Amino acid sequence: MIRSFMDSNVWDSEFGFINQQEHFEKVWKDVENTTRLYMKDYTEHIRSNYESEDINQAILKHFKTLIDKHETVHEKYYELFNMEAMEEYEEDVDGFKGSILSRQCTVIQKTLNSKSEALRDWKFKFKISTPQELYDTFYNIMTFAEEYEEKCKDLADETGLVEFDRLSDTGLDKLEEDGCYLQGVIGTGILSTVLNALYPHRFPGQFKQGLYALYFLSERKTIDMGSGSSEFLMVKDDMKSKTGIIETEHNYYYPYHVFVLYTQKIHNLINEYIYEHYGIRFPTEYRYVLTNDFYLFVTMCNKESIATLSGNDDINKFNQSV
Repeated sequence: MIRSFMDSNVWDSEFGFINQQEHFEKVWKDVENTTRLYMKDYTEHIRSNYESEDINQAILKHFKTLIDKHETVHEKYYELFNMEAMEEYEEDVDGFKGSILSRQCTVIQKTLNSKSEALRDWKFKFKISTPQELYDTFYNIMTFAEEYEEKCKDLADETGLVEFDRLSDTGLDKLEEDGCYLQGVIGTGILSTVLNALYPHRFPGQFKQGLYALYFLSERKTIDMGSGSSEFLMVKDDMKSKTGIIETEHNYYYPYHVFVLYTQKIHNLINEYIYEHYGIRFPTEYRYVLTNDFYLFVTMCNKESIATLSGNDDINKFNQSV
């Protein structure tokens, strides 16, 4: 998408397509085919990290490493954002902003400390956001997630998972209605990072890297996009990098519920491939830890292209997602 089209009919039309099931199915055909092509390289990449092991042992070790790392993250985020703690923060929203978010919440703390020039505006908006509105947004996120988890449990199969067939089934378009975003400050990058840490079986993470990955997995096509650009990227045609290149980022306006359905389907492809070839399944309770890793692999494979897209001037801005 192209940022200068934001107030145009083209912009509205493109978002209309992105939210349509028929359009999703068109794009998914390309994403599915390309994802399958990455499977062998992904498993070979895993093997290369454990050179002394056969591939089955390498995969098992890699899976354990992913889960162990995630458990460390989960413990930290649960300590910060469990509902009992959230209730206590209501008495000191200044401390919630100044300590919990700014110093202890890793995704925000790292963004605040980043040297990337691209995050300067975000830092300013965070600074002027009131403690109350930040607290309210996070309270809404945690409340939504807890209620969503209970709803999904009622719909889950024997594995504890819910498999969505259609965009309208996910129920995640209600995040905006329920006040889970704070414009310009708490976007899908932060929201998905926190929710993925707490509920890795329900909410995918790696939103920024995931959208870059989907750009390549969709073969960079521009299906139904009137601007001739990819739905997964945002062309910032009103801004040039220090090298004089128009910057292109992930589409930070991309609907999370659409991202979730792509990611669910990609997870199933990866899991099926690894089971079919190596007899190993990734634990379902961590399913989106696996897709996080896969998205990072796809972006690693395309790092030169991403550097060009983002302006060849500031690798730090790729590493943060707000």
